Amino acid sequence: MRGLDLKDKKLLVALSQNARASQAQLGKAVGLSKSAIPGRIERLQKKNVIRSFATVVNFDPLGYKMYTVFLKVDTVDGFFDYFCKHPFGIWSCRLLGGWDFHIEVIAKNIDHFNSILMEMLAFFGDSLLGYETHMALEVYKVEHLPGVFVSGVDVEKLPLSSRKWKENVTLDIVGRKLLHALNVDASLPLHMLAKQCGCTLDVVHYRMKTLFKQGVILQYIPFVSLQALGYEEYYCNVSLRHLTFEKAATLKQFLISSGHVKFAFRGASRLEVLFLLAVRTTLELDTFLKEFKSLFSEHILSLDAMLVTEQGPLGWFPKGLVDDHSQK
Repeated sequence: MRGLDLKDKKLLVALSQNARASQAQLGKAVGLSKSAIPGRIERLQKKNVIRSFATVVNFDPLGYKMYTVFLKVDTVDGFFDYFCKHPFGIWSCRLLGGWDFHIEVIAKNIDHFNSILMEMLAFFGDSLLGYETHMALEVYKVEHLPGVFVSGVDVEKLPLSSRKWKENVTLDIVGRKLLHALNVDASLPLHMLAKQCGCTLDVVHYRMKTLFKQGVILQYIPFVSLQALGYEEYYCNVSLRHLTFEKAATLKQFLISSGHVKFAFRGASRLEVLFLLAVRTTLELDTFLKEFKSLFSEHILSLDAMLVTEQGPLGWFPKGLVDDHSQK
């Protein structure tokens, strides 16, 4: 965290609550004047601490599910660019460990995912040595800064309006364009969003408020490079056996409450959990894994912790969803 002071850290935590908060709100939370906020944000972007601003979208009411693919290949040239430009890709990373790449995509159903997968496998051709797929049956946790970082920074909670979640939401073309624009850059001002969506500023403002109240838009966040903050990330894939209902609940709570776990979900292809872990040292990694194994040793069939060496862009409403004609 070289070059970052306490105000920078507070600003990152405040932005992770609501990256579209006003400069006055952010200044109050951080303890700075509102005029100082843009310069701080720009400096964090230049240092590549903030890579982009993203909008967290809830797929469920839109009728989508998240699928993950692990791949083993004999060469990596050009493959990472392919992932970063994928029309249904949410996030991708290069790994050091049992697999070479991991990609997360969203699809309407299993047939849609299969078509995405077949196109992906055709692209790799003979370079593909193996692959494994997982569907997210239940998402346990989504955080964008590790709890161990946030807990050490005292920041006042930013105000958020109340919401009433809807189970099913149908998007028209304006809604799809808006979510994609916010996916590319959640910090865009309203007039630029209106231009991209081909509608008025008032329509954009109303749509954003509605999508938030419906539980489609969950959060506006900065996509932070944890490496710039002194962390390493590990993608963990754990196969399990003989997991009782009570033990499954204990496992879920353990992952939710851990300050090192950023993202976790239960897979559908077998009894398994997958999660993204952030640690500052190998000692922290070892301590976490020892605790995890001691609590669930009799249920663990295998545990693979793979170092994340490179990450692609992050976004929850990729370009392919803009052209989804099942959403009218």
